[in-house]
Amino acid sequence: MAPNDSLNRDQQLFEEWVAGDGVPDPYVVAVEIPISASKLGLKPAQTEIGQWEAVKAALGVNPAAQEEWGLAVEVRRNDPVTHGG
Repeated sequence: MAPNDSLNRDQQLFEEWVAGDGVPDPYVVAVEIPISASKLGLKPAQTEIGQWEAVKAALGVNPAAQEEWGLAVEVRRNDPVTHGG
């Protein structure tokens, strides 16, 4: 949400939008992904944030990533495969 400042143009636009029957999305608490996780722990976390299908697709087209995934005991958060890439 934009700061409550009458000079803030974003706040003005938001208030106009709400006044015109705009409905803001509900507040969603961010899910923190740990620095590393077991593959078994990673799947439900990735599913919860809607990325598991992208991870599976990335593995499906990258033989090197498939091999690394198969050998890995844990997966690091910054691994490109965990982002579907």
